[in-house]
Amino acid sequence: MMTVSLLQFSDLRVTIQPESLGFSDTTELLQQPTGWIGQERAEAAARYGLLVKQPGYHLFVLGEHGSGRCSLLQQLLIEMAANQPIPPDLCVLHRGCAENKSIVLYLPAGQGRTFQSAFWRMTKSLPASILAYFSDDVSAIQWNAIKALVDTAFSEIQSALPLAQDEQLRLSAFFERMQAEIVACLSILQHKQSGKSDWWVVLNNVLSAHRINLIVDNAELSGAPVIIEQNSTVASLLGYVDYPLVEEKSQPSLPRITAGSLLKANGGFIMLHVSDLLENDALWIKLRHFLRSQKISLEGHASLSFPYAPVFPESQLFDADVKIVLIGSRDEYYGLQEDEAEFMQHFRVKVDFHKSLQATQPIYQASSVLVAKICHEAQLPHFSAAAVARLLEESHRTVEHQKYLSAVFADTKVLMIESAGQCSARHGSLVEVSDIEAALHARDFRHNDLELQIQQSILDGEILVALSDAQVGRLNALTQIEWGECRFGTTACITARTFPGEDGLLNIVREVDMSGPIHDKGVLILQSYLSALFAHIAPLALSASVVFEQEYAGIEGDSAACAEFYVLLSSLANTPLKQGIAVTGAMNQYGEVLPIGAINDKIEGYFRLCVKAGLTGEQGVLIPQANRQHLVLHPDVVAAVKAGVFTIHTMEHVMQGLELLSELPSGMSESGRVAGYPLDTILGHVQRSLVAFRRACQMTQHGHKVEHRRFPLRTEK
Repeated sequence: MMTVSLLQFSDLRVTIQPESLGFSDTTELLQQPTGWIGQERAEAAARYGLLVKQPGYHLFVLGEHGSGRCSLLQQLLIEMAANQPIPPDLCVLHRGCAENKSIVLYLPAGQGRTFQSAFWRMTKSLPASILAYFSDDVSAIQWNAIKALVDTAFSEIQSALPLAQDEQLRLSAFFERMQAEIVACLSILQHKQSGKSDWWVVLNNVLSAHRINLIVDNAELSGAPVIIEQNSTVASLLGYVDYPLVEEKSQPSLPRITAGSLLKANGGFIMLHVSDLLENDALWIKLRHFLRSQKISLEGHASLSFPYAPVFPESQLFDADVKIVLIGSRDEYYGLQEDEAEFMQHFRVKVDFHKSLQATQPIYQASSVLVAKICHEAQLPHFSAAAVARLLEESHRTVEHQKYLSAVFADTKVLMIESAGQCSARHGSLVEVSDIEAALHARDFRHNDLELQIQQSILDGEILVALSDAQVGRLNALTQIEWGECRFGTTACITARTFPGEDGLLNIVREVDMSGPIHDKGVLILQSYLSALFAHIAPLALSASVVFEQEYAGIEGDSAACAEFYVLLSSLANTPLKQGIAVTGAMNQYGEVLPIGAINDKIEGYFRLCVKAGLTGEQGVLIPQANRQHLVLHPDVVAAVKAGVFTIHTMEHVMQGLELLSELPSGMSESGRVAGYPLDTILGHVQRSLVAFRRACQMTQHGHKVEHRRFPLRTEK
């Protein structure tokens, strides 16, 4: 069988040569465009979705926070909107407080202001003009002149507006009704023989009861509107109608309409965040109604002084042709696909921002340009080429892959800001590699208190972890601890005990409900593989237990499956295992080793512990061969491997690791066929123990009925 591979220091991280980037510092890159770095598929999907005008082709943008999805989509929306026509202004013409008195009017962009201003001037000047024809002698009042005056005032406003025929008819009806009300009121005053002051008051009341509410003003636009909603509510998205009380009156005045973002985005684009919708049930329902009908209804806001304000008539719905761009995460996208299929039918365009990018020279160069842009926009000192190369290497570390780097540029920006702070502290003009290293060290110093406590507990002997020699049934497993922003690797001692019996393998942490389903699955898999290895001597007469020693917070994940398998065989074979080599790796039912996550944190955490305890040259780690491409280790680990005081081994099959840890042949043949194992091998020793266990059980049971104690299953508790 193949042996484990011993990695060289050059295998342990990505090294980017500053000369390959083609610049000396980022000031040389300021004039270069950035674009959609490595997100060509997302860009193509976004452009397609924004060009399709049919219903149901709204965009759902999914990706990690900080991947640039919002800023890039906003830039694209602005670009697309610039080439589209400006939508019309939206006015509501009010005629008194009655519910059926409002008229919706669409005017060419910019004409809404003109119309509102002209109408306001007319209502202020018309009373004085009408009263010029007033006379104490009723028979001398020039009614025809008054009507002609009103007609002229209305015609001047109407003729100045370039309206479509439908709008002309609605505006004419509004003015005809207004003129009729003026004449009717004056006729009543004529019969009452009222004085000039009464006429003045009545005229002002009639005219003030008619108002132009310009709710969407597109005069400042040069293309289609682009609305970015940062904190969506029902009122901000859909708008509302308010009825403010007039002083010394118990009834509300004319409605005051405030347009929401959907109305303002009519003819253009709006960007929303899924999280805002999911946190507001009323908003979610309203948006679903809008997607079905493409119409917006406004709700009235009752004032505290008049809580029963009239409601804006639902018959007067506003049409809105809006392209919606919804920003969310992958979990939100696929969750909505499962739970809200009808809603997601309106978002047929999926714009997927990848979390990682393939590491190519063009991607490196485009990322360098982005670093220059961030320096300029955030007013940071610029970065040298060597510092940019170090940023790119750290980006590889973020995604834990030698062939990919992170697409979450927000993380890079945070490191840039912290590194710039280190540069400023030393009064430097360019950020150098030393500044980045200082920033990373300072970040670790702020968060590694828990790791230091655990390390000290191990060194003081409070947590029993052996870092040298060899022991039976014990091994160090690499683990990771996550506690808020604190995340680091450490080691845990796994032990196993075996003896004759028929209870099989007991997973102690499972019995006390301290393990998760993935960990339990890993233990069941290793139990299955163990049974298959010795199927030729089945049934197995084995009782065994395996446990993470001094673990009190719970365990999840299958990365310790290989280590648990090794301690189990060590106990059965009574063969010691090297304690200086810590192990991580999952396995399948054929003994093949599977990759695990957080490989760099785990290795570095164990390395730091070994450094504090004292490197002897015997310490190292054993990891899956499939994790080799995920190694982006700290330079200190690389230096230790180069000096030969720390080793990193990889394995493809559990038997390879077993031979390294025990320094004995495994006994597994190249073909993998099972037909008995040589006695001078690990599996041969295990086979001998299992045969002895069965004989012991047979002798114990001869002539006696033995009751075996079984722990209750989790579902039986």
